[in-house]
Amino acid sequence: MAFIRLNPLVTLVGGGVWGLSSECDGNVYLVATGGEAALVDAGTGIDPGRIVDNVRQAGVDRLRYIFLTHAHADHAGGAGAIREALGGEVLAAEPDATLVESGDDEALGLSAARRSGIYPARYRFPHTRVDTRVADGVTYPLGGLTVQAITVPSHSPGSVCYLLDAGAGGGRQLFSGDVVFVGGRVSIINAPGCELAAYRNHIAKLAGLDVQALFPGHLVVRLTGAQRHVSAAVNAFQGSRLPPTLVSLSIPEHPDSTPEPPSGQRVLRSGRARG
Repeated sequence: MAFIRLNPLVTLVGGGVWGLSSECDGNVYLVATGGEAALVDAGTGIDPGRIVDNVRQAGVDRLRYIFLTHAHADHAGGAGAIREALGGEVLAAEPDATLVESGDDEALGLSAARRSGIYPARYRFPHTRVDTRVADGVTYPLGGLTVQAITVPSHSPGSVCYLLDAGAGGGRQLFSGDVVFVGGRVSIINAPGCELAAYRNHIAKLAGLDVQALFPGHLVVRLTGAQRHVSAAVNAFQGSRLPPTLVSLSIPEHPDSTPEPPSGQRVLRSGRARG
């Protein structure tokens, strides 16, 4: 079966680093509870059928929501195709919501990402309608539980973290997109809208949430004791030193589209920091 059950509510159904979907995809999470289901992020759209198949193999045929953490292609490009196959209301915050619908390659950071070899040269972002503009603090019902949107302009100007309150049995679980990662890392990249000042001004919203699980947009997850990882990033921005950043280079799918990485730099097959 092409999915990874992370806990009783959350299943990993996409992500290049896991071999679950296109190598260019970030992590895609399925949340299923009380007969309803949602996705958090949607991959690039390069091969959305793999994610759709994984969702179905995990026992879900219809979605209520497709929560997008931000507009970058590895998180939002598959939203339209997945909605067509499985239903679901696509949600994103401004200004990223407008980028999902009609942003050009420069505004999406896609031109620079292609030049860096993060996406194939032929890749084009599949724009799609955003059904709901997310506002900070709004909660969305899901199978008897709630998902709260926390807008955190940082990695992108419309970045959103989604806080699932699973009650006494599961605690609070944070889907952090590319805002914060296990180990207190953050993702600062050379892309329009990624601003150090925005991180400094907004990441404190994630303080004191008492998060048990952390599900970021790339690489590993944390299933217990996750608040200390989030707090490490929050606390770093209160001092003069930056928190560690998520830095990786990709091995291209199409060698003619990508320069060789500089000597001595670590190369990861996926889970790109590009976000």
